[in-house]
Order: sequence, then structure tokens, then C-alpha cells
Amino acid sequence: MTKNRIYSTLLIILILFLTACTSEPTPTATPDFTPTPDSSVFFQRGLEYLDQGEYQLAIEQFNQAAQLDPNSADIYANRGLAHHWLDAPGEANADYSRAIELDPDFYLTYYNRGVSFDDRGDHERAVADYRRAVERNPDDVSSHNNLAWGLAYYLDTDYDEALEHALKSVELESNDFNEDTLALVYLKLEQYEDALSHYNEALALNDQQVESYRGRAEAHAALGHTQAAIEDYETYLRLSPAAPDRDEVEAKLNALR
Repeated sequence: MTKNRIYSTLLIILILFLTACTSEPTPTATPDFTPTPDSSVFFQRGLEYLDQGEYQLAIEQFNQAAQLDPNSADIYANRGLAHHWLDAPGEANADYSRAIELDPDFYLTYYNRGVSFDDRGDHERAVADYRRAVERNPDDVSSHNNLAWGLAYYLDTDYDEALEHALKSVELESNDFNEDTLALVYLKLEQYEDALSHYNEALALNDQQVESYRGRAEAHAALGHTQAAIEDYETYLRLSPAAPDRDEVEAKLNALR
């Protein structure tokens, strides 16, 4: 199972937030600004580059903005996002941490720092930041989902707390990712019928949700549904031929046949 799917969900949300703050987004051409010693000029230009996917150029603009206004949480938060897209989690983490020092109540920065911790394999700190994000915005779907996934999958512990947040994420928005996370938590709790129900829901919403086939196979196998488990394992392997757990899944298949 992978968490890349969840990362992209949040970051797109933040991109949309930033775009909404820009009155006239420039399509693809270089923004035509008259340079002034005002940090907002560089900040807005950085947002536009960020929206265009020009992350290094965005960082250069945010650097100039930060020189003029070193106490702006927004500048560091958005520079952190650009670093994230350039696959530099250490730099992203440093920027998010500085933004949090300056504005300790902005939940998206905690969420994004949690993502950077996950990128670095520091899942305990990631979970702590997702908790902080939820505390500051109890209605943020992605924060609840990532917190539930981090507890149940990465840390493999505190399933009751994971269930609370997985249920909340589905209550706020029923999508294939959230349903898959809730199903995983039920699987960990050995509530196999509930797990099966939510894997079915996840696959009804997206029949290419590869991880759900493996999870549903586990639930079927635990319930003694041998043929259904075989079919789901086979589908999982067919849809993800390079799966890192291929040997493990093939061993489970051989045991069921």
C-alpha cells in the first residue's frame, strides 16, 4: 500500500487555495511585473510560478520575498510547498517549521509538515502533526484520513483512535481513498465484515484502486471466502505487476489454491 495518493490530495487543495488568492493568474508566460521593493510582488509571482509548476522559479521569488519580509508565515509555507514538489523534504520541513513558528494556528502548514515527515520516513512526527492539524480544523478531510492511515498502517497501533478519524473522514467526504483507509482500520481491528463492506465501497467508487483489491482479499480470506480472496489477489497482481509485495501475495495465493 502506498500513501502517495493522499499526498497529492492535500497539495492540490493548497494549490487551489493559493490560486484563489491570485487575482489574475498568468497562463504560461513569464509574469510581467515591474520590480518594486515590496515583498508582495515577489510573493505573488512565486504563487503564479507555483501554480504553473515552475517550482525552482517559485522558490527564487519566495527567497526575494523572504529577504524583504522575513516574518511572513505565508512566504515560508508556500516555499515549503515548492520544495516538496522538487522532492526536497528536508528543505520543505524547515520552511514549514519556520511558518509554524510565525503562525502556529494555520492547520494546512501542520498537514504539509506531516507530509514532509512521512516523506522522510519519520511517521511518528507525521502523526503528531496530523493531530495538530485536526485540532485546528476538525473538518479537514485529508488531515483525518492521513492521521488514520498513519496510525493503522505506518505505526500499526492505536486502531481505536485510527477508527475515530477514519470514520470522520468518510463522514466528511466518501471517496475511494477514505473508504479504503476505513476498510484498512477495520481489517486491523479484525472486523472483517465491516472491512469487506468498505473495500466494496472503495472499489465501487474507483475500480482501479489497486490497494483495495489486496485488502479485500485479506478480508475474504479471513472470512473463509476462498475463491473471492483468490480472485482479488489475482486482480491485485494483474493491476500492479511490479508490486513490491508480489512474492508475499503469490505465497498467499498458493496457500489458498
